[in-house]
Amino acid sequence: MAAATASASVSLNHHRSVVPKYHGVSLNSRIGVPTRFSSNGYTSRIRATSAVAVEPELRTPAQDATEAELFACPICYEPLIRKGPSGFNVPAIYRSGFKCRKCNKSYSSKDVYLDLTVTSGTKQYNEVKPARSELFRSPIVSFLYERGWRQNFNLSGFPGPDEEFKMAQEYFKVAEGGVLVDVSCGSGLFSRKFAISGAYSRVVALDFSENMLRQCYDFIKNDESIISSNLALVRADVSRLPFPSGSIDAVHAGAALHCWPSPSNAIAEINRILRSGGVFVGTTFLRVNPSAPTIFRALEQSALRTYSYFTQEEIEDLVTSCGLINYTSKVQSSFIISSMATATFAASPSLSLNHHRSLVPIQRGVSLNSKIRVPTRFSSNGFTSRIRATSAVAVEPELRTPVQGVTEAELLACPICYEPLIRKGPSGFNVPAIYRSGFKCRKCDKSYSSKNIYLDLTVTSGTKEYNESKPTGTELFRSPVVSFLYERGWRQSFNRGGFPGPDEEFNMAQDYFKVAEGGVLVDVSCGSGLFSRKFTKSGVYSRVIALDFSENMLRQCYDFIKTDESILSSNLALVRADVSRLPFFSGSVDAVHAGAALHCWPSPSNAIAEINRILRSGGIFVGTTFLRVNPSAPPILRALQQSATRTYSFLTQEEIEDLVTTCGLINYTSKVQGVYLNPVDK
Repeated sequence: MAAATASASVSLNHHRSVVPKYHGVSLNSRIGVPTRFSSNGYTSRIRATSAVAVEPELRTPAQDATEAELFACPICYEPLIRKGPSGFNVPAIYRSGFKCRKCNKSYSSKDVYLDLTVTSGTKQYNEVKPARSELFRSPIVSFLYERGWRQNFNLSGFPGPDEEFKMAQEYFKVAEGGVLVDVSCGSGLFSRKFAISGAYSRVVALDFSENMLRQCYDFIKNDESIISSNLALVRADVSRLPFPSGSIDAVHAGAALHCWPSPSNAIAEINRILRSGGVFVGTTFLRVNPSAPTIFRALEQSALRTYSYFTQEEIEDLVTSCGLINYTSKVQSSFIISSMATATFAASPSLSLNHHRSLVPIQRGVSLNSKIRVPTRFSSNGFTSRIRATSAVAVEPELRTPVQGVTEAELLACPICYEPLIRKGPSGFNVPAIYRSGFKCRKCDKSYSSKNIYLDLTVTSGTKEYNESKPTGTELFRSPVVSFLYERGWRQSFNRGGFPGPDEEFNMAQDYFKVAEGGVLVDVSCGSGLFSRKFTKSGVYSRVIALDFSENMLRQCYDFIKTDESILSSNLALVRADVSRLPFFSGSVDAVHAGAALHCWPSPSNAIAEINRILRSGGIFVGTTFLRVNPSAPPILRALQQSATRTYSFLTQEEIEDLVTTCGLINYTSKVQGVYLNPVDK
């Protein structure tokens, strides 16, 4: 299969310069998507290719198209190209068009805000967030937020907006004159104060809620001093912030942390975008003390179904584990305001790595010539779907000189900042060698090591107090019982949904992966390593990474390979990581496979965006999943899936295609079957 790359030319249709009439920005995307087989609740194979082309010569402005000040693509984090009137304010940004030259994706203002979410532009796909996020997307809650809702926070010890603003400004003194992002800004209560203060060169009011941003606009539209100031309204996900790494001076999050779907991923993103020495200040509700009155504990217990409340110790553990330093906090009842900063990055930091056995470290250079392609598979109705996508993302990480026997780890990167890890330990890319090695991020100053038999590269690796619960669809597979049973009966039952069986599914995947032979393959959500072992034994790939979030699945994986010397000493690594925070540098992987996985991911859009980010130009993504049952399916099947939707997210073929193509992948093909059919490569 040929991977298509995006055209380097920039053609942006922007809003009219006087009275804005058009809310959409047509950016002449050239992504070709093949037709796919129709579904009725049967197995589907999908293939897509990512059109990502990095053209260095485009750094020079073309006509009136320039690199956008500050904004980056939320998929690949490359700077956006902007076409439209100059100025960093609401009217100018509203009349501008933005485009990612790498993903070939366009972004424009919707109503009054610039939509920089991963799913911007989707037509079929709609991702439902946890209740804590969806609540604030409500028009009623958004309207009431500054009209009574926020005022009630004083019952929990919040000192009030004016005092909270003064406290934040004290912490932000070192960031004066810089760029401030007010994440989870709500109706812009603090964003307006930061803009009016005149202390910052730019202020970005950022929220995931469309209605909160509309309320924000309603508060500023008649105030010329704000509407034409350096304030921008941006819709974005706090776990996928649309800014280049190290580009922001200050981040504020008011009464927000307890609402975030994944606080760890959000804090990691905040660290990534902050400059060296940048400051993060946030307020939130603390977990009620066990000695608090019964009524307060009862109210919190009820609220825990929607929000995540933490103790002071858990918050400090989380932010420091994410590489932030100089943590300080002030507490008043259940109110806490915390301040922390990013470390000042030294070019040649001292390296102190605790690795398992003290063998003589061998210098190893970073091999960047791997030909990586990545697969994925998806399906919806209780019936199987296989998806393939190719990414045309080419980014060559800069080689650095090894320091005293310590080298950059081949391929592996920090899941917080995506900088290459430093490795100290024996050479070799296999389970025993990696187990005896230590890894460290020189930027975040965070160490990573093997836990039992897998290398833990999650954002929360090393936390002592903090523990983040994932949705049921993820937590289920962390169970020792489910992990043990997965290859001992559980996986075999998939044939009832149309899955042709592991051997045939492997052959189908291999057929798609022919262009990735000799490259690096990552088997995300690998489970007990059923396909990881097959990919390794094939001898086709230079490296295979069996990656899962479940500790017990990875232990099962090791149990299956520990007596097979041909696999144990081969090019296979076991890595624990979050599919929404993959520990690889951008453009470093040739192939990604995800077997029966997409329906289990907490955020499919963030996961697909991450897969695109790590794929090389022409890289492949192949996956299978369960499709949503067709309305005409037998009542028993519809009833069973309706019950399962509380745990999993089942999508239609149309939704899957819309999702992967919106995330910059192209050449999408799929196959659906009730009775197994031969795969067709489109």
